[in-house]
Amino acid sequence: MRIRAACAGEERVTPLMMRHGLGALCGLALMTALNFGLMSTGSVVLSLSPSKMHVKLGDEITVQLLFETVGQEPVWIPGRLIVGGDVWVEVRDASNRRLTYLGEKYTLKPLRKDDFLKLNPNHVYGRHINLAEFYKLDEPGKYLARASFKNEDAGQTWGLNAWTGSMVSNELEIIIEP
Repeated sequence: MRIRAACAGEERVTPLMMRHGLGALCGLALMTALNFGLMSTGSVVLSLSPSKMHVKLGDEITVQLLFETVGQEPVWIPGRLIVGGDVWVEVRDASNRRLTYLGEKYTLKPLRKDDFLKLNPNHVYGRHINLAEFYKLDEPGKYLARASFKNEDAGQTWGLNAWTGSMVSNELEIIIEP
């Protein structure tokens, strides 16, 4: 399997692309998206990044879900990142049909103070997600994956001013090879 992430027409295949820079063209596209509110809300960007470059059919299909601060101020976010709860990953096939989500769907308990995480400027926080745990990906072909995250609790009970709202990541193109 090959995993590629597109950014403003440029194909990138560096596993830690968000952590180590996007390149001039992608950086310009990212800042443009930030100015228009397309990829972030406040000063946090959500992205999907490939964990491995090549995986054969039947292997894990792991991606990194990353939150990165882009401003000069720290940002508080919920750190639990539960797929099927506050994080959703959508996968589509080559015909742009949404695949059926097979994972658990959670009704989350209210956040506690310990659930919030402070992201300092230029800080990256995330987790690995095996897409094969949530979707049936047992056919060779092209797939597209995109993550979304939602938080409605600003943590005001504990004097926090946490990020609230919804955001959507970049789209990864995944090619599963036999």
